[in-house]
Amino acid sequence: MVLAATVSGTGRNDTLEGTQEDDTIYGYGGDDEPWGNDGNDILYGNGGNDYINDGTNGNDHLHGHSGNDELLAGFGFDVLYGGSGDDNMHKIFGDSQMYGGTGNDIIMGGRGGVDTISGGNGNDKLYGMLGNDVIGGGYGDNGIDGGDGNDILRGHYDNDILTGGGGADKFYCGSRIDTVTDFNAAEGDTKLGDCENY
Repeated sequence: MVLAATVSGTGRNDTLEGTQEDDTIYGYGGDDEPWGNDGNDILYGNGGNDYINDGTNGNDHLHGHSGNDELLAGFGFDVLYGGSGDDNMHKIFGDSQMYGGTGNDIIMGGRGGVDTISGGNGNDKLYGMLGNDVIGGGYGDNGIDGGDGNDILRGHYDNDILTGGGGADKFYCGSRIDTVTDFNAAEGDTKLGDCENY
């Protein structure tokens, strides 16, 4: 029988691998690589520029914290937190919640499923990919692309560029100047607020 593990790194650049069970992995300092493998895992990068991979299966939580981190989630319902720094976050397939935090982040939802994406603070690039996604820019001048599916895109506080992609999309424009690049009422698109058409 393989027991679940709690794995802790050092101040160096560590590669930390979990088991097939429900693991908790802490990276601490250094540029670390926590790998969850199977199971419902909780992975922390903490300090440094970390590469965090949930190992494909399971319902996992990934935390980048400080540094410019890369977070990769596979199948299952996953929750990703970029933290501070310029992070790159990617979901492969299935439902997810993805939060960029501070910094200029790139966040890509999965190919299928429902993704809830929030850019946070910073000038972010947010992509829903496939599925019916909910994407909010937060603070900063963001580029938001829903991809295929019936998506909800929210511009929020600054000057955002909103692209719905295929499907019947809903555009919510915020308090500044938000631009919609592909509004198409014939597809079922709707918009609320002071949206500019590109």
